[in-house]
Amino acid sequence: GYPRAGDGRSSYCVYDSASSAVTFRQLPFDSAGLRQALLNTGMHDDLWLRQKELLQKLPTLREKVCFAKVAPGTGPQSQPAVEAKRQNPPLPKKNSRITAAMLGTASLLGLLATAWIMAYGKKNAFANQAPALIVPEFDLPAIAAYPLVPPDKNLLPPLPLSPAPPERFENWRYALDNLSRQTFQTGLRSGASTLVVHHHENHKFSLESPLIRLDGVALKALRLRGLLRKHEDFKGSVFYQVITYTRDNEGEPRQHRVEPYEMRTSRRRLSPPGAERDVRIKIPKVASHARFRIEANFEGTLEIEQPYLTGDVKAE
Repeated sequence: GYPRAGDGRSSYCVYDSASSAVTFRQLPFDSAGLRQALLNTGMHDDLWLRQKELLQKLPTLREKVCFAKVAPGTGPQSQPAVEAKRQNPPLPKKNSRITAAMLGTASLLGLLATAWIMAYGKKNAFANQAPALIVPEFDLPAIAAYPLVPPDKNLLPPLPLSPAPPERFENWRYALDNLSRQTFQTGLRSGASTLVVHHHENHKFSLESPLIRLDGVALKALRLRGLLRKHEDFKGSVFYQVITYTRDNEGEPRQHRVEPYEMRTSRRRLSPPGAERDVRIKIPKVASHARFRIEANFEGTLEIEQPYLTGDVKAE
């Protein structure tokens, strides 16, 4: 049948009865061959397969690139170069010293800029780099908010009970910068499961829920409640985000707005010290989906307790 997880590869699992372990594997799937087989039998083309096949193809170069050396005075660039030389004659000799000084100053500024990038930019290089690990690689299937019974029902799945990277979480998606320098485990506090993330250096950690379909709930606002704890070695920042989506012309979710909330140290005493938020978030009338995401950039240990995203049915 068709895969419901968003991954078009062939999937299977191997069960080892000796170790009681299950290993999931994926292999490439010949979607183009299946499309051709459908057409050969007189059936209609499959839209889902055609979209997957288009994603597997790369655009070709529109112009041929030649790296061969061009003889002086030949080629299409020779004539414009001569015209440019006529229009921009060389500077008089009396300005040669000034030109040399300007070039020297520019070179010095370039060296200083390079040194600054090596010293400061290296520290923040992760901000412009894609995560080294995303699990799972594809987006999770959306979940329905309808019906909201009871009204304060948590729309977010429970935190994983026993994660072991790089294995999948149940109903959560996470991203790491460096698997060898980032580890996490589960904990237990006040009878509830917590996620404890350890960073040996300054790294980025992301955790996001599946898309939540808001069809049929007629909600005007959501209530976000979150609590985390920053251990003594923690240095960095954590943002809780609620992202709303609208439908595009083809009915697919498209990001509409991001509501970020920085998790700063709480006023009340927590052990270890932590941060908490309880905010009401208005939902645009055009919103069709919502998603919760944690974006953390830190060094040390961070303990995340179960977040709550519920429908706020109170009168405005």
